[in-house]
Amino acid sequence: MERAVRHNSTTLCGVYTITNTVTSHRYVGSSHDIHMRWKTHQGRLLKGKHHSNKLQSDWNSYGPDTFRFEVVELVTDHAQLFAAEQRWIDCLSPEYNTKVNAVSNKTPVKGFKRKQQERQREWVTKPSFTLEMVTPEQIAQRMRVSQNMILQLIKRGELPATRFGKLWRIKESDLEDYLSRNYTHKKDNTDK
Repeated sequence: MERAVRHNSTTLCGVYTITNTVTSHRYVGSSHDIHMRWKTHQGRLLKGKHHSNKLQSDWNSYGPDTFRFEVVELVTDHAQLFAAEQRWIDCLSPEYNTKVNAVSNKTPVKGFKRKQQERQREWVTKPSFTLEMVTPEQIAQRMRVSQNMILQLIKRGELPATRFGKLWRIKESDLEDYLSRNYTHKKDNTDK
């Protein structure tokens, strides 16, 4: 199993992903101690008892070596941890997550007053906006072209995109704008 995080004496707080390198499916999570949380995931997956049935099924099918564990955002303000996780869930639309809202499994979180945690959870479970984003692969499938063609459009600046580490994401609205500018339907002039 590939890990982008090396354990050291410092406890890392933040958002992480578990990515299947064959299918590109992801799980997004957060923790006050990412190293320990990763060990918990790994232990449950090895025992066949992970809470995400899809992740467990792919782990069993593809094997542990096809999964990559990465920290995508470090969070210094523990009160912002769930909000950071929710942003990544909204941006990446992870296929392995069983819930679309970031919530704590433990109540109360160490150092939080219950009221503060409830306010934080309320904000996270009711996001004020939804950002619909797609991958170059999804666009290529829709347009019936190669993924490389979509990546070339991005690199030339013709199709606006955002990069998250090695991953490209395109807003649905930017894709629609690009298509309307470059691909208009021509009327058939058979009635001359």
